[in-house]
Amino acid sequence: MKSDNNGTGTRTVHGISLNGASLNQPVSIHKSGDITIGAPLVAGTDYWLSGTAGGICPRADLVAGMDTIQIGIAKSTTVLSVDIQDPGVTLA
Repeated sequence: MKSDNNGTGTRTVHGISLNGASLNQPVSIHKSGDITIGAPLVAGTDYWLSGTAGGICPRADLVAGMDTIQIGIAKSTTVLSVDIQDPGVTLA
């Protein structure tokens, strides 16, 4: 199930899916360390769980009511250093 940060109860993050899968089929999960992302990143920027299911966003995109779940920090324009942190804090 894709995680999101919009208060629908799917805020738990186990990692980044490495493949798509049908219901009850196996999926590979990247839980920590460097991963090359197929989307542009900004080096040095921290990335967080997005309100869009399965998405990540920079900290500037977080708004009130969202939970602060950090996914990682960009090492370059293509590489994200994944280190999932969930302090259990919701933005006011």
